[in-house]
Amino acid sequence: MRTLGAGLKNLNTLIVKIFLPAALYEIAIGAITPMIAIAALNLQASVAVASVVAALLGVGQIVGDIPAGKLATAHGDRLAMIYGSLGSFVCLVLCFFAPNYFILGLGIFFIGGINAIFMLARQGYVIEITPEKYTSRALSTLGGMTRIGLLAGPFLGSATISVWGLNSIYILSIIIVVLTLITLLAFTDVDSKTGKKFAKSGAKKRKVEQKNISSRWIFQTHRNIFFTLGLTILIIGAIRAIRQVGIPLWSQSQGISESDVSLIFGISSLFDCLLFYPSALIMDHFGRLWSSVPSMLIMAAGLAWLPFTHSFASICICSIVIGIGNGLGTGIIMTLAADVAPPEYRANFLGLWRIFSDSGNAIGPLLVSVGTTALTLGTTIFISSFLGVAAVIMLFIFAPKYSKKANLVHI
Repeated sequence: MRTLGAGLKNLNTLIVKIFLPAALYEIAIGAITPMIAIAALNLQASVAVASVVAALLGVGQIVGDIPAGKLATAHGDRLAMIYGSLGSFVCLVLCFFAPNYFILGLGIFFIGGINAIFMLARQGYVIEITPEKYTSRALSTLGGMTRIGLLAGPFLGSATISVWGLNSIYILSIIIVVLTLITLLAFTDVDSKTGKKFAKSGAKKRKVEQKNISSRWIFQTHRNIFFTLGLTILIIGAIRAIRQVGIPLWSQSQGISESDVSLIFGISSLFDCLLFYPSALIMDHFGRLWSSVPSMLIMAAGLAWLPFTHSFASICICSIVIGIGNGLGTGIIMTLAADVAPPEYRANFLGLWRIFSDSGNAIGPLLVSVGTTALTLGTTIFISSFLGVAAVIMLFIFAPKYSKKANLVHI
């Protein structure tokens, strides 16, 4: 009974302190994500430049990853998320008033950097308080909050754009970020023994006290993991990011309206959301490979099909397939990180780990940008689908080498 009570307490803690603000924050980010490239196009950017502007979200996250680990270690997870929400508010205001695509790109870049702080802090908190056998479920649920954001965000964005125009998307995101900040301020951490609140979100109350070890030492000590499994998750991040920029750009190239582009992305995200918990169960009961491998293969097939679609219906169906593939892999990057991260300096390790996943988020749109300067958009998207095959091969080689839970069913 004591174990069950502790488990329920942890679950309630996750819901009010992590899952609720995470869902709200991702709705804000999800509303603007599929429209970044289109907003740049409306500010006189070319397709190639618009892809670069979209990539700046991922570039910003790369730059922010190591500082995010330092911030979470020094001040605690909750305060780091509060700082992230405040920073996002400022950057969204900057995007709203952006007179050209350069200023827009600057705002998107800083949103990416702040997003790194928010994402790393909540990931570390979930790993910290969740029993090991439930890690995949907890992290996949956290990943599911991202999916819910990418679901609700585009639908809300589509409705907002259809009434007030494209720029209103930033006002919507600003309002939701303010709600996120309110939830973070409302639910403070409480010491389970004394019942007293403490301000720094458990920065010194963790089960394993975090050592503020230099990132250089961590990288040198664990370079084999970073250059193998780290490169694998970089490729996974890249193919996911190509989905985010590829679907909107291809849709608009086929004459689909801005509000319908947001609607297509939202429908894709609906199917994405439906699979986050089944994905978690598969990872916990059968192993990480049984979720990640089908995910990458289905996404690769969907991206290869996308250039052959031309109507709203066909693009929507293809996007659903891609969403299903993405949903099957919910939480895989965070779960593999939990498998390999040393507990005593987890936050700083996760900062380096996220550099690889976020590099993929940045490289994906950049590949589209570079590809479209020499090839057509459709050809570029088709060729990028082979990244999914590469990810599958690397997962088979490297995941079992470092994660004892990569394949729990040995065949």
